[in-house]
Amino acid sequence: MLKNLILLAVSIAFPPLFFFTVPYLICLFLTYNTRKEKYFNNAIIWRTGEMFRTGDIDINKSVKLYKKATSMGHAEAAFHLGEMYADGISLSGFSGYLLEPDSHVSQAYFKRCHALSPATFAQLHAQREQMLADIRSQLNF
Repeated sequence: MLKNLILLAVSIAFPPLFFFTVPYLICLFLTYNTRKEKYFNNAIIWRTGEMFRTGDIDINKSVKLYKKATSMGHAEAAFHLGEMYADGISLSGFSGYLLEPDSHVSQAYFKRCHALSPATFAQLHAQREQMLADIRSQLNF
């Protein structure tokens, strides 16, 4: 946001730049929701390794894209970040965590999701609880 304000101020100070910066800023404004969804979808791809799980997995890039989508107001991205920080991320064949569990950060992202969309949070939270209950029943906990 600050970067765009600086760009607008520079274009006002130097009128020839105005004809380049105003269309750029209009494009950013009009594609806001599309970019939010793109960041979210790309984060899922980097987290899972694409549809058939054959691609590269980069948890750091995934977290960065989820954070971008969350900062733009994507509730589901905030919930996914909360899940990642609640459970931690590890891969088979790798000892340790790629993303350490952190309950404080996970709660912050769950609260952010609830603030952005209570309905989305309720739906995703119910799905998560059902999944955890299924796992517990299969493992006889």
